[in-house]
Amino acid sequence: MQIIIAGFDYFRQRVSFFRSNPHSFTNQFSGNYFKISLGHAIHSSSNAPVNYFDAPAEVSISLLNATDNRKTWYWDGAVAGFNNPVLAGLIEAITNNYKDPKEYCILSIGTGAPSKAVLTDCKYSDNPATKAVFEINKDNTLAITDTSFGFTKDLTKLAKSILGDPPDSASFIAYSILDPSLSNKANLIRINPCITPVKNIDGKYVTPSVYLSMKGGESKFQTLIEMDMDAVEDKQVDLINEFCDKFIASTDLNGITNQLIRGEEGKVHLGQPYYYIAKEKWLNCK
Repeated sequence: MQIIIAGFDYFRQRVSFFRSNPHSFTNQFSGNYFKISLGHAIHSSSNAPVNYFDAPAEVSISLLNATDNRKTWYWDGAVAGFNNPVLAGLIEAITNNYKDPKEYCILSIGTGAPSKAVLTDCKYSDNPATKAVFEINKDNTLAITDTSFGFTKDLTKLAKSILGDPPDSASFIAYSILDPSLSNKANLIRINPCITPVKNIDGKYVTPSVYLSMKGGESKFQTLIEMDMDAVEDKQVDLINEFCDKFIASTDLNGITNQLIRGEEGKVHLGQPYYYIAKEKWLNCK
């Protein structure tokens, strides 16, 4: 087994990959080879700026096969574009042990994808039906309708955009390498529960019915969709566990959907729409 972890070098302003394989062919163009402890590599990769930490992670490194100990500083690897490291992992595998793309089996696991209905573009629509959807949801806490701007708001949005991966571009690029025909046959399985409202017949975005079977379901769904990455309180962890149990038990008749690599409401292009389908494909990978 080999491990690769991504961090963002604060002063050099570029990605650094921490590898368990010091002889990786991908790393052949580096002038110097440094070693770092696993704990410091993880610390470097998980130091999310602005939202959670004021300063970059300070870690110790040493030159391989020489006496040269140093300190250096890192931000979360997401700053370098590797919040989802699946693409980095695939490139590492291909350059070190190239196989036919059909032979690769990749399991990409996310921590949940909360997403409110974004209706900002509907506010000034000249289509009456589209405008009506905006009007009915303009005060809906499950929808984004505010079109105001501001420095503080922009800074927060910028930080969250860096640390997130809304379109899951890394999964799509990695998939495209394995299956340029985009036929949904490649063995790249993305498992990531979606926390999204649904639109009812009146055009209002509401809590999905699967949550209504939970005690206090509407309130719990609202908490989940607002929850940030720093969930550490017991009640938050308990809610996440309850949500995951529902996700794992979901079916296409009534369940929590899985994040697609590419798709839209009611239509699957790439990926698996539910956990049980993704699990079955992974277990059948050869």
